[in-house]
Amino acid sequence: MEFEFDRATSELKAKADDFLEVRNESLGYNIRFLLIHFEHSPRTGYSMYYGNPLFEQMKARNRAQQKRWEKNREKAYHGSAVHFAAA
Repeated sequence: MEFEFDRATSELKAKADDFLEVRNESLGYNIRFLLIHFEHSPRTGYSMYYGNPLFEQMKARNRAQQKRWEKNREKAYHGSAVHFAAA
């Protein structure tokens, strides 16, 4: 990752040349995200990022784990921006 920090404004900017990898054990996903641009301004509280995500489902150890992931995914979806836009 490349970071750029402006001491005068305390603004932080970042980007990545390769995928960032996140393992979400709660939802059962491996997430790869190519961060094209990120910026945060503590003065305004404004944060913005964009990039390309890739979600890959993990293989459940058993049916109970699969059910738990499905329940957690449903809970995460309700109240999300995607849920709001679909309503």
